[in-house]
Amino acid sequence: VGVTTPAPFTKAPILTGVFPASSEIGVTLVDTSNDKYDGTAYKNVRFTETSGKWVPDTDIELTNKVGTAYACYPYQSGQADITALPIDISTQTDYMYAEPVTNVSIQSPTANFEMKHALSVLHLIFKRGSYTGTGAVTELKVKGNCAATNATLNAKTGELTNKSGEGTALSFNETFTLPSLTTETHDCYLIVVPSGTSSTLDVSFKLDGTTYSCTAPTNTLATNTMYNYNVIVNGTLSAVSVGNVYSWNQNSSYQEDVTISGSTR
Repeated sequence: VGVTTPAPFTKAPILTGVFPASSEIGVTLVDTSNDKYDGTAYKNVRFTETSGKWVPDTDIELTNKVGTAYACYPYQSGQADITALPIDISTQTDYMYAEPVTNVSIQSPTANFEMKHALSVLHLIFKRGSYTGTGAVTELKVKGNCAATNATLNAKTGELTNKSGEGTALSFNETFTLPSLTTETHDCYLIVVPSGTSSTLDVSFKLDGTTYSCTAPTNTLATNTMYNYNVIVNGTLSAVSVGNVYSWNQNSSYQEDVTISGSTR
C-alpha cells in the first residue's frame, strides 16, 4: 500500500490542513460484509509519512475483490479494533477519522479519504482593552459541563461514546504576555471532548498575579468545530464574547489520497 497525501501536527489542533512529516495513520480494509478482505485481516495498518510518501508496515495486497477502506489519525499501536479507540485530551492530540471509501480493488486502488476532526477546539482570543499593567497571563483554565476529557471513538463512524470528565477544570498549560497594542491578539487553543451537554464555560486566569474570571455563554459543543471566544482584558474585569464558530477544515479540503498498490494474488 502506498499513500500520497499532503503531509497534519500532533499535540495541538491541526489548523493548516496538512499533516506534518513523520505522521502516522492507521488504514483498515474489509470486504463488503465488513469481514476480512479476501481472507486477509488488514486492521489498522500503520502508514508513516517518509519524505513525502506514506510507507506501510505491512503491504496490503489487492485482488479483484471489492473492499471498503477506513483511516484514522493518529495511528495507535495495539488497537486492531478501530471502532473502540481510546481518547484522552491530556495529550492534546487532534484525533481524526475518515469517511469510508467503497469499491476499493486492484482495478480501483485509490481511496480518497476525507478526514474529519473527532473532537472540538476552544479558541480563546486575548486582547488588551484598557488594562495598563504588564499583562502576564498564567494559570489559564476553562471549566464547563459542555467539555469532557475522555471518550471512546468509533473511527468507522466518528461516534464518541463512554464520555467522562465533564466539568473538569482544564488547563491550557501556557503562559504569555498580553499584546501591547489593542489591535493585536494572542491565540490559545484547547482540544476537548464535546460532552453533548449544554452549559456555560467558566474562564479563569491570573493576570500579573491577580485572578480574573468570566463566563462564556451557554453552548453545546460539536465535533469537527472550533469555538472562538474573545477575551478582552480591561482595568477591572475581563469581558468574553462569542466569535464565529467554524469547522477546522474550512480553509482546506483535507482530502487524503491513499493509493493501495499491492500486487494481485
